[in-house]
Amino acid sequence: MQNATMNRPMRQSYIFFWREIIFSVFILLATFSCRAQPATPVFLHFFDWFHTTEWQEDKFVDPLDWQAIGLRGEDRSSEDFYFKQFQYIKSLGIDAIAWEYHLQSGAPATYPAPEAIRALERSQLKIAPFYDWGISAKVRNQPGEQRLPTLSNPGSIRPDSATANLIIAELGTFFQKVPRHLQARDKKGRTVIFVFGYGFDDSDPDPVAWQTFGEALRKGVAEFSEVSPMFYWTAKNSIFQEHLFLHHRENFTPFQFVLDTPQSQFGHESVTWNFGFDNLGIQKRDAMQRVIRLDLRYIKEMGWMSKATDPSLVFVYSWNEPFEGSMLLPTQQWGDTKAQLAKAYIRRMKIGRDPLLPKTLLIVDDLDEYWKSRKNDWHLVMLRELLLYPMRRFVPQADVRMSAEVTPELLDQYSYVIDLTTSKVTQVSSWLIERMNSHRIMIFDPLASSTGSTITAGFAKLGKSPTINREVLLGKGKGKLFVRDDVNRARVCQECQVKLTVDLPVSGKVTATVPLVVTKGDDVWVNAYTNNQEVLASAFASLYGRPLGVSILYGEAYASQRLEIDGKTGQVTHNRLNRYSINDHWDIPANIDWHRMPAEVSPEHYNFIFGVN
Repeated sequence: MQNATMNRPMRQSYIFFWREIIFSVFILLATFSCRAQPATPVFLHFFDWFHTTEWQEDKFVDPLDWQAIGLRGEDRSSEDFYFKQFQYIKSLGIDAIAWEYHLQSGAPATYPAPEAIRALERSQLKIAPFYDWGISAKVRNQPGEQRLPTLSNPGSIRPDSATANLIIAELGTFFQKVPRHLQARDKKGRTVIFVFGYGFDDSDPDPVAWQTFGEALRKGVAEFSEVSPMFYWTAKNSIFQEHLFLHHRENFTPFQFVLDTPQSQFGHESVTWNFGFDNLGIQKRDAMQRVIRLDLRYIKEMGWMSKATDPSLVFVYSWNEPFEGSMLLPTQQWGDTKAQLAKAYIRRMKIGRDPLLPKTLLIVDDLDEYWKSRKNDWHLVMLRELLLYPMRRFVPQADVRMSAEVTPELLDQYSYVIDLTTSKVTQVSSWLIERMNSHRIMIFDPLASSTGSTITAGFAKLGKSPTINREVLLGKGKGKLFVRDDVNRARVCQECQVKLTVDLPVSGKVTATVPLVVTKGDDVWVNAYTNNQEVLASAFASLYGRPLGVSILYGEAYASQRLEIDGKTGQVTHNRLNRYSINDHWDIPANIDWHRMPAEVSPEHYNFIFGVN
């Protein structure tokens, strides 16, 4: 017994030694794995407007705290002034600066000064242009000293060589100022160019011209960039722009500038973070409508999305936008709360173990066909609507491919496949049928009764498809659905389950109950072509095998979840936008105090502003 007692510490040391060895090996393997899978880079929007007439700190509604980053805010031109900011930004985990770049009236464009370039070198940050086409177009087109009042200069982005050459020339000026080794890349190694520009000219729907424009822009920018560029372009419901997203996806992708603007779902290249929004400064200066977005769900959902969708970059708006209250630069009201929250989220995104959404392929029609053989086909109009809003909520992780691009090898890269096409390709359908035991597959097939689709036959025997062009009632009090020619009379297969129905008219007041969402094992057939929330929620809950949540993260046109205050009358509006979504969230750290009531707002709006209810 005495020997056993004496040897126990030795045995414990021996066990501890091997535990430490095993743990060290595990850490090395994990580190190697992280290096093999590069982390998603984070870009921070940076305005170099410290010398402009807009920058009047004594009028800021929330004064800046320069001392928090080691500055007194005096010398606005020195290398140290930039370096202290960049050093602080780097400490948060930020990888690159998205530098606000645009023309100025009577002054050089806002490219980075030599002092800023030297500070970037010292801080080891990279830089990408945030090319503000909206401001540049206003400066370029202003008559004399009178600026055009429009934000986006409608019709200014035309599918012609003149527009392409203009963009190439203006970006060329920026890249001349930036050494190549400082040019920022996304996770896929492409040169990053953010573009704020909504003014696409759709007056001449000629896909050939769009194709030529996209190729010219890629080639022109590639001449002064080391690698192929990726244009992260603010999304608009534009057929010209959507052609670029679909046919030139390696060089053009949609991104969201602020969270209450739309981001169409043509891929999962980017996620945007806004740590609050309150444009009180703009309202005081211009008497415009005040918009407040401080609901924590915006932050919690966007954090989760940055990992779950595996984007090529994260864009943060911004470092120093004091007029809209969306910035990480410390202030007297917020302190460093927003910066520390960003730091915590970046760390979680880069080294956390949060799971990805299932790898998903979304198959679509070629939207160019709307201007060719399928002119004025309402199904293609609906497809565009589905890509603009709902698909971003239900499959934000999806890669989008046209049916002509699909191969067996492509399908086998994904665990989930969604066939959203209306014009079915027989070969693609046969490949999907072969994979129903190994993949989760969802089929939308509105024309099945007229085309005799082979893939739909596995779910139901079809009857006549009525053309009624009006609203009908969904089953179980789920609301109404507008039906055209897309809902088929159907008798589902014996092993199928019906998840949602609709009542179609037969004659007079007589109706027939028709299946809308049908499952067969873990596969789903949708007997409608619609952006109806109840239909899509039922379909995607069936596909994922779990109920969906409700999200506020996605803006739809001018609708979004926010408090609005009229600049002239002071009237307060609780604008709500809650939509079904495959969303989750990241809780904020316990030490973060977010609930700080904005200035000049009555306490009665507290619950709405912070999403307490």
